[in-house]
Formats: sequence, C-alpha cells, structure tokens
Amino acid sequence: MQSSPASDQCAVAHDGTLFDVSEITFYNDPDDDVPLNPVPPSARIPVSSPSSSLHPFFAGSPAPAKFVAGSRKSGRVTRPSNRLIDPDNGEAPPRGTVAVKRAASGSIISPSARRKLIDSGNDSEDSHNEQSAGTEEESGGEDGGMKDDGRDTEEEMEDLEQRHALTKAMGDADREALGSRRKEDRTADVRTIFTREKRINPDTQEEEYGSWCTVCRAAGVTAKHCFFKGSVTSLRNHIARNPDHVKLYIERCQKLGLLFNDRVLAKTESAVSLDGMKQGSLNGIVTREPRMPAFTSAGMLDYVIELIVSEDKAFQLIDKGSFRRLLKYLRPALSDKEIPHRTKLRQEILRRAQDIEVRICERLGGIPGRISFTFDTWTSDAGDPYLSVTGHYIWASEDQPMDWSLKTDQLAFTHLEGNHSGSNIGNILVRTFDRYNLRSKLGWATADNAPNNFTGIRAAATIVNTTPGLLQKWDPAQRYIRCMEHAVDLSARHFVATISPSVNGNQLKKIKKALQAVDIEDEDLDLDLLNEQLAGIDGADDGADDDDDIDNVSDEFEAADPLLDFADSLGKALALVKQIRASPQARAFFKKSCVQNNVPTLQLLLWIRTRWASMYSFLDRMLTVRKAINHFVQLADDSDEVPTLRRKSYTDFRLGKQDWRKLELMHEVLKEPASAKQTFSSSREPTVFRTIPVLEFLQESWENMADLPRFYEVEDALRKGLANLEKWYRKVSDVDAYFICLVLNPNIKTAYTEDKWKPEFHKAGMKRLGEVFDGYYIPPPPTPNPTSTVPDTLAPRVPNKAEGQYGYSWMQNAVRARVQAERVMSSPRDELKHYLESPLEKVDDVIQYWGRNSGPSHYPTLARMARDYLAIQGSATPSERAFSGGSLTGVALRNRLDVQVFEALQLLKSAYQNGHIDANSEVQKHFDAVWKDDNVDVEMTSLENESSWYLN
Repeated sequence: MQSSPASDQCAVAHDGTLFDVSEITFYNDPDDDVPLNPVPPSARIPVSSPSSSLHPFFAGSPAPAKFVAGSRKSGRVTRPSNRLIDPDNGEAPPRGTVAVKRAASGSIISPSARRKLIDSGNDSEDSHNEQSAGTEEESGGEDGGMKDDGRDTEEEMEDLEQRHALTKAMGDADREALGSRRKEDRTADVRTIFTREKRINPDTQEEEYGSWCTVCRAAGVTAKHCFFKGSVTSLRNHIARNPDHVKLYIERCQKLGLLFNDRVLAKTESAVSLDGMKQGSLNGIVTREPRMPAFTSAGMLDYVIELIVSEDKAFQLIDKGSFRRLLKYLRPALSDKEIPHRTKLRQEILRRAQDIEVRICERLGGIPGRISFTFDTWTSDAGDPYLSVTGHYIWASEDQPMDWSLKTDQLAFTHLEGNHSGSNIGNILVRTFDRYNLRSKLGWATADNAPNNFTGIRAAATIVNTTPGLLQKWDPAQRYIRCMEHAVDLSARHFVATISPSVNGNQLKKIKKALQAVDIEDEDLDLDLLNEQLAGIDGADDGADDDDDIDNVSDEFEAADPLLDFADSLGKALALVKQIRASPQARAFFKKSCVQNNVPTLQLLLWIRTRWASMYSFLDRMLTVRKAINHFVQLADDSDEVPTLRRKSYTDFRLGKQDWRKLELMHEVLKEPASAKQTFSSSREPTVFRTIPVLEFLQESWENMADLPRFYEVEDALRKGLANLEKWYRKVSDVDAYFICLVLNPNIKTAYTEDKWKPEFHKAGMKRLGEVFDGYYIPPPPTPNPTSTVPDTLAPRVPNKAEGQYGYSWMQNAVRARVQAERVMSSPRDELKHYLESPLEKVDDVIQYWGRNSGPSHYPTLARMARDYLAIQGSATPSERAFSGGSLTGVALRNRLDVQVFEALQLLKSAYQNGHIDANSEVQKHFDAVWKDDNVDVEMTSLENESSWYLN
C-alpha cells in the first residue's frame, strides 16, 4: 500500500504495525504530485515488531506519552516541586532529588557547593563511566546525539527554572523579612511610650495619622500636646525631654528585652538621676522633673556650644542682636559682657575637642581588645579634602564587665594636604594612631577598593611595624577588609555600564570642539565644514583600512543590538525624569497624575552615578508610579499647566510595553545587589560574617538569571557583573577574618561551610582557625601542689557557702589532685572543639552572647577572639556617614571655617551623638565645682572664727 500526499497515516498499516521504509512514498510537500526519489537500501532501518524492542528514536529517552482517562500523560520521571525544595519546609527533600548546577562559563571558582559529585572515588568512577557512555552515544549516530542534546537541554532548562525560582523566593523572603524587621526593630523602643493611631483634626476636620503619647494622655494633657505627627526622632526627643517618660521608657524596654536608643539616654542619663526621682500624684505615672542647676555664665556657654555644634548653626548666631536679646529676656540680670562672642566660641570649641580626644584616648586605653577602624577621603563644598577615621571597639563598663556592646567613635577628620597618594594617607593614619596610642592595639582597617587605600595601609604598616616592643607585626594583607557595599556596587555598575554604554570622554571633547568650530548657533550652518570637523573624530589617520573599520563597527553594533534597545529605553526614562524634575509646573502636574491614578505621591529620583544602588532606586521609583508616568506623558503636552518643551514634546519620552518590560528586567537584576549591599550597612552589629554567604548567594542568583532565556538580552551584561564579582570574591578568600567571623557566630559556626564548600577549602579554613586560636590561648595559672597539707592562703579563692566549715580545706586539698590531673590531660583546643561540637544556638545579639560566655568556665579564648574580630566593620559606611555630617557642617553659612575648626566640629558632633559629652553634665560639673569652693570657704571661715574665739 502506498500513501497519498494527503494521508496523515502514511506509515501505519490497518493492523497498527509500521510500514517498512521501502513501502512508504515520500513527498516534499502535501500539495506535490511528484514523489521524492526512493530511499536507497543502505539507508533503510530494519523495523522490529512492536513487542520486541523500541525504535532507536526512543533509545535512552523517556517513555512515550501514555493515554490516561482520555488525556496524554508524560512518561517522564516527576521532579520535586518548589515546596519540597523550600528550605523553610519541615521535611527535607529526598537525598539526590535536587539537581546539581552545572558550572556556567565564566563562573566563579569558589569553595561553594559545586562539589556534590566529586566527593568519593566511586563517584569519580561513575562519572567516568557516564562520560564514556556519553562518548559512545555521540559516536553512535548524529540523530541520536541531537535527540539526547534536545532532551538534556529541556531538562537543564527545567533545572534552571527551579533554581532561579528557589533563589528568587529566598531573596524575596529575606527582603520582606528584613524590611519589616528593620522597621519594627528601629521603632520598638518608641512603641513603649507611643501608639500609632489616626484622629480627626479638630481644626480642619480631616483625618490624619500620628502617634499618641500614652503617658501624657493618661496624665490628662491636652491632645494638642500629646499627639505628634513628626518622625521617630521627634518622638524620641519628646521622651528625652521628660524624665518621667525616660523612667518608664527604661523600665518597659528592660521588661520587653529591647535595646535603649543611645540618643534618648545621652540627653538624659547624665543630667537626671533616674533612681532618685520621686513619684508624683498621678498613680505613679508622672514624676516630678528635677530642678535645673543654678544659672552660671559657664553653663550658658555649654548650652550655646551644644546648640551650635549639634544643630550646625553659624558661629555668628551668638553675635546676632535677636539671639542676645532672647538670652537677656530669659535671664534679665544677664549683662552684655557675660554673653560671649564668636571669638570666645571658637576658642571653646577647639579646647573641648581636645578634651574629647583625651577622654576617648583614655577610654580606648582601658579596653582589653583591639580597635578596628574605617577611613575614606572626602572633599567639602569649599574644596577642602579631608580624611575621616572612625574607631570601632567592644565596650563593657567596669561594674558590668560581661555586658558587651559595639561602639563607634570619630577619631579624626584631618585635612588632607597634598595629593591623595597612598603614602600621604598612610602618614595621616599613623598620626591618628599616635594621637590615641593605638599602635599596639590596632585591629583591622576597612576602606573602599580604591588602590591608594591599600597603598596607604601598607605605608602605615611599614611605619607601625618599626615600633619598639611591638609583640605582633601588623600584616596589611590580612588586616585590610574591603568595603563590601562598594564591591557589590561596582559589580552592579559593570552591569549598568554594559546595558547603557556611555560615550568615550575623549570623543565627547572632540565633538564639542567640532561644534564650536562651526558655530552651531548660527542659523546658516555650514554642513560641509561640520563634516570636515567631524571627519577626524573616529581616528582614521592611523593607517588602518577604512573598510575593515566599518565592518568591525557594524559587527559590534549587530552584537550589541539588544543592549542598544535597552539603552534606548533607559535613556528615555532618564530624560523624562530629568524634564519633569526641571519644571515646578511639571512636578505639580505629575503629583496630580499620582493622585488620579491612586499611586503613592512620590518624587521621581535621578540616577546619581556616584551614589550606591542609585540606578536600582531610580527604576524602583519608576515602576512604583508607572501609571502616573503614562498618564503624565499622554496629557502633559496638551495641558496649559505644563510648559511646552523646546524642540521636543513629552510624547517623545513615551514608554511602551516593551520599554517597561526592559526596565522591569533591569530592576529584577539590580534588586539582588541592592539587597546584598544593605546587609553591610549597620555599624552597631557585626556584619563581616555575612560576606561569604552573601557573595555566593548573589553569584548563584545572577548565574541562574544569565542561563535563563528570559534574560538572554542582558546575558552579556550579567556576565560582566559576574566577572567583577569574581574579582572581589578572590580577594575576600585570601583574608582569614571572613571565615573566622562566620565561625564565631553561634547561629552558624561551621554549618555553612560544611554544606556549601568543598572539603579541602573547609579544612584549610579550620586549620587557619586553629592557628589563630592558639595565638589567643592563655594557659591557666598553675594550681598549688596537691600533696601539700598547708592551705595556700595566697591563692585567690571564689567564695563558697562551704568555706569556714570544719574539714573544708582538707577536702579541697584532695580535690586539687583531680583538678590538676584534668588540666594536664586536657588540650588547649578542647575549648574550640567543645564550642564547634555543641548544638547551634538561636542568638539575636552575638556580641552580648560572647560577653555572657567570656568567663573562665565558658569560652575565654574564643571570647577574646570575638572581642577583636566582631568589631571589624564590613563596609566603610561609618566614614560615609561622617561625610554626610560634614556636608551639614560645611554649609554656606559656615563657608569661612578653617580646617582646624572643621575637624573640631566633627569630633564634637560625634561626641554629642555618642554621649561622651552633653550640656547638662557640663553644667553640673560647673555647679559642683562652685559648690565645692563655697564649702571650702565656709569651712575656712568657721575655723578662723573658732581660732579667734579660742585666742580671745
């Protein structure tokens, strides 16, 4: 039987068997009347009966689809769902069900978990057999190899989709938890006094949101004075201004286990004796505010200096007539001579900055641990360059030695004279170390990844290591911690730069010169002259063939075509935002568009190239107000409320569906580094331990994206970002502090590296950890001879209830033998072994954990390590915050500040914020000094009277 062109069962007989290839007539097209040439016998494939074997087409492939209940059902082995892979699930997926990710081209060669198939010799053998089998299959025929590749590709795509879905779900869960946790944690202490509610404004009859002060409300204070609409800072200021609020604030925070806010206590604890306050008459809710100390001219100067420094006011404020009249109104007996002028103010600020430096130096000298620091350079608006140095250490008071907390102080804000070379930076660092006597207590230096920073650290180490009597050399390679926020941002910048390539700066200069030469503003533009001026821009005078250059350029443009589309979409979005922000009328019309489309009324953000994660913030805001942007573009040109653009219209910046899709894709990619960057921004808790997991997770997320077809348009850009990320990961892997900080976290210990790293990398890290532990180990003092019958009265003993009873010394003498034997048999690393083998703990405050376990019966050696390592900063954010404060210090009203006063203001501002100084405590000191002098005078007068009486 021969088949016809129209037959769709041309290869199937009536009984369901397949025809031989010689029995089938083939046509090139169903409409053809002339069949193809017959198949030669050598190419024919023998057909077996259905009961004997499968057709070679199905060899090694999943079984054909089955018909179940009238529907096709795949014969492929089912894969685990995302729910089973979810790490938050109670039941772990069966071992071996999760596919192992193949190493993508250009992926990071790291200690991470791409090791599942190389652990044992048997696995290696199996892999070899599989590889051999694969080679045989490939040599078996071209068709079979193609079909296997298609099947493998489909399976790999499913694996990629699952891995991407898994990493995306993890990242989204972390971002959601981090956002809510951060907001709740930052304001948890405020909620002990305030409650967030809404009310009807009695004046406007409009609904408004705010915070009620529960203490004032219970005391019957009018709503006007106990309902606040300001920020959390204003709420904390209200607490600090009322001592009765502070007392309840402390009690409730202690009861709930919340941390006190430093600014609340810094303004109150030195001026108010919280334990000595008397209760009032309102059921113990409100307490009487203690009296302020007696007025003195020195006390008035303390408050004026605090105002000038903390609120960034101009020195000339004290010379303003209105301010001086205000002081006289508050103190009528005050004469004009008693009010200082700006010259006196400047002298006092410089003197107090020196006093603060002495106080911090004494504080750092009494700390048993090392002092880590961050540094960076900055230039003020006046053009003066500065080097900021911040110190970081773990502090505990003498009366509570196990109550540890991480502290930050501004050590220097020095004017950078000369160039920004590494040697110049190193000299300033050494001068800062000497100001605080830190050469023997230096910890780790954190700075961004500029080459001159590492050169400066090496220059400083060269000088520090020449210090006589230095017990341990300061190794710059091991003590340099790279700012991870900066490193992650650089990887994101490589992605953005590839997406939106900028024109070379030299080319721009040439274009500008060409336009200036032909007078572009002239209406009679000479196009021939313009072409002549632009002819030499592309550098055709190098002797190269013009045709080859054109071919190369066209090839580059063809390869970068998808990226050029992205650059066009991104360019329209950037230009639109710039046009809207440039016009007050356009901003007002855009605000109306937000209201009409029920989107948040938010201002559009610019892309600031030097600001970390600025592109992500720009895209995130664009997508948030997407409806308002589309509404604005459609109506702005026809609206009388918006000025007409010159030579353009707002519809030129219209973003279509494909444009928004590209922006969403960029936003999804940049969301990962933006989230990773935020994990290192805190200076009040350890962050270095997060470095390795965060970099590996970011790498995994980006690699999954780069392998997916949905991101093929930005694959090249992702690869550029991954290559830069690999650079920083390699530098991180050379420093021991990252691994040690990870192990010192009792929530993690070695669980992460045991699961994610290859065994050889984990063993290398453990070996280095043991070496560092040995360096910190201090042998315990020897015990007295157990054979001695005389009690050692010189040895310090811990008080015990049994002491003083008859026979106690005799019994202890016998016990000492057991103690001595255990000490001889024990190994110094037993402490480390016990810590690593103990179960993981759920600890919120790692520093508090090590403070509680710093006693001799817990982990004394590891606690000494933790005191040094946990103070290391994961980023240079503290110095960046100092620069933000410096921009407020150097405002236009203070444009005549010299560099010496500028540094003094920065040091004092940090001291006020950290509670090292405040006006209340300074006033109390003046009052105590006057009181002491008065008592001395009274005593001397009494003695003179008594002597006179006796002589008479």
